[in-house]
Amino acid sequence: MAYDAGVDISAKTRLNELFPAVGPWTSAALWHGRTDPAPIPTKSIRDELQTICDQRLSALTLRYLRDVKAVIEPECQQILRQTSFAWMSMAIAAADAAQTATLLLESHGIDALVSKGPGIARFYPGIDCRPYADVDLLVRPADFPVGVALFEKLGWTEEVRNQQPWSYFRARCREGLNLRTTDGGGIDLHHRIPPWIWSSRLRFRDMSTRAEAVGTGSGTLTCLSAVDNLMVASLHLVSDRNDPGHTLMIWRDVLELARAVPSEEAARVATECGLAGWLRAVLLAMPHQVRNDELIAVLPDDSIPHPHRLAYLLSRRASDLGVIASQFLRLPVGNGVQFVAGMTVPSRQFLHGKYPGSAHPYWTWWSNGRDRWH
Repeated sequence: MAYDAGVDISAKTRLNELFPAVGPWTSAALWHGRTDPAPIPTKSIRDELQTICDQRLSALTLRYLRDVKAVIEPECQQILRQTSFAWMSMAIAAADAAQTATLLLESHGIDALVSKGPGIARFYPGIDCRPYADVDLLVRPADFPVGVALFEKLGWTEEVRNQQPWSYFRARCREGLNLRTTDGGGIDLHHRIPPWIWSSRLRFRDMSTRAEAVGTGSGTLTCLSAVDNLMVASLHLVSDRNDPGHTLMIWRDVLELARAVPSEEAARVATECGLAGWLRAVLLAMPHQVRNDELIAVLPDDSIPHPHRLAYLLSRRASDLGVIASQFLRLPVGNGVQFVAGMTVPSRQFLHGKYPGSAHPYWTWWSNGRDRWH
């Protein structure tokens, strides 16, 4: 993705440029099954093997190799098989955890919707082609504190590295929590779709009305509809791990979901959510051979809400400032003010956990913060 040093490029232009450069093997695997098979690359797959495995593309790569009858080094083939199996095992465990979590919430009168994960995997050539390590659960904002308390009572906790300066951050300064069990399983419990300021018109009641039952090996989960997952995936490209556009699986998600939803329905929902211009820009960023021109044609070229924020968020300047700047830009104004205040003066308990044994934890925090912002 081409970044410049400033923020003068428009938000739409930055979204148009979001798709990263990828190698020939990675590209062939990423789009396989939804376009004509790519020619077998002449160079060894070894140079791209780590990227393919890290990007969860092992199963798609194996399908590509089978279909085009490509021969690669035996040790590379073995790594792909092992990685594909490992990812599928994680997905099965995540689906089991989601089943347990939704049943717990439902037993206390809390409705939960599964976002991404199994709700998207069903549209892939095979569910093994779209693995996931955890499951995102979305609840109403009013139910979020009760849901968190239920999981914490069972021993599900937030990882130390994700703990925040104040407890109010959970509901006011973040879209959700990453909760983990002692055996490594877990869920992401959300009260908002990230990034918050651009998802404000994706309302729980509307998504709940459109939700669909999806079967997994451990039971049935209530998942977001394909059209709502399309909106979520297009937003996720920007919010994912504070590295916009980097996760290739999300681009494949957008491709699969755009194919699965009638174009007129996708355009209607995107317009209602204020995301028509956003989704159109994301689709235009995709390589020409997989670009959904039919959907692009019916999506109105609407303006993107908060365009200056988005342009800044996608600029090199925000990337250099790191997670703190990115999270601030994702929040509504009032929540952003609370975020800055809490980051400036964290709780003593938080600082003692972060700097155990420090005689001057506040000074250490402020010194580190000054270095980060400079």
